[in-house]
Amino acid sequence: MGKTVALKILFPLALLAGCSSEFRGGVDDAAVSTGSRTRSLQAWTDARNLYEGIPNQEDFGKGFRDGHYDVSTGGGGVRPVLPPREYRGLRGRTNEEQTRLAAYMDGHEHGVLAIIEKSRLLAKLSWEETQEMYDGIPHLSDFRRGYMDGYFRRSMGRRDTQPTALPREYSGRQFKSGLGLARARTYRDGYEHGTLTAEDELTAERTASPDIVGE
Repeated sequence: MGKTVALKILFPLALLAGCSSEFRGGVDDAAVSTGSRTRSLQAWTDARNLYEGIPNQEDFGKGFRDGHYDVSTGGGGVRPVLPPREYRGLRGRTNEEQTRLAAYMDGHEHGVLAIIEKSRLLAKLSWEETQEMYDGIPHLSDFRRGYMDGYFRRSMGRRDTQPTALPREYSGRQFKSGLGLARARTYRDGYEHGTLTAEDELTAERTASPDIVGE
């Protein structure tokens, strides 16, 4: 009898725990999405003056933000086969309408390039700021390579704390044992440190929620 009562109590609690976990996951995903939108808008705000005077700047800006956002949420940054609804069907219309679609697509590509270049720069700067913490560890150059790769990928929206595959230079037979294996492990350690550092900085950025100039 006691066991039956206990199970009746514990079973709903288990369901609630599962729902709570799913809810937290949804909240985290929503926070990441909102943060990525904020970063994309800020990136366009920072870059807008570079494109002053180009035709259809508003359409270009929308594409820029969408391309930036796609990469920052883990997308590949590929030019969209199907553009947003407001641009669909413009290919067969007037030249002016077609240039709106072209401006959106060009902006998308520039947004992708912007986050790639910024992520590379941030990875380099982050390493320069933290390298003294790691001075003296064996195979420092491998750790540095891993750190910068991990930081770069996390800044680009990737969520993995370990590389899915090692760079080609670590894939030879000599990296399966001995000194080579130690170097590969050091690369992985650096990669993990880089991703965690980038994640901490992104979290701090989301928490700060800086004011952003409107679109």
